[in-house]
Amino acid sequence: GNGKTQALLYDRGAGQADVVGFNSNGAVNLDKTNVGWRKSWDIIVAGEFLGNGKTQILLYDRSSGQADVVGFDSNGAVNLDKTNVGWRKSWEIIVTGELLGNGKSQILFYDRGAGQADVVGFDSSGAVNLDKTNVGWRKSWEMFLVGDFIGNKKSQVLLYDKNSGQADVVGF
Repeated sequence: GNGKTQALLYDRGAGQADVVGFNSNGAVNLDKTNVGWRKSWDIIVAGEFLGNGKTQILLYDRSSGQADVVGFDSNGAVNLDKTNVGWRKSWEIIVTGELLGNGKSQILFYDRGAGQADVVGFDSSGAVNLDKTNVGWRKSWEMFLVGDFIGNKKSQVLLYDKNSGQADVVGF
């Protein structure tokens, strides 16, 4: 919320994450260590999931089927940690973007084996308030890129299949 981007550094072995910020000369001016983190997060993505003008992170643990939405205060300390349970354990690709054009980030989860993609959104507490499954997706997509490719103030997803040399742009 200070108009600058910070970095989150996750050390799986130590179970800790540092939030690091920089001054205008590139020197570190914030380094807050958060300890006691799960050592089994597989994927971490960032987005403005709560619509509060700040970036949060989503930490996904494939083995337990859990995802936590974590937010930080102005000092880099955790001030929100909402666990969402019962998630599919087969998500392979997870990307974020303002897919719905509502001023908040949503997450697109892709399950290659099932040929499915879910769009998931969160309420102001970090709990899931939207989960829409899209079926019949190609099982050979390898890369997803997110951006406002068509200029409509919403994010679209570019899906790339290198075997066929094909890319699709998908919007919601």
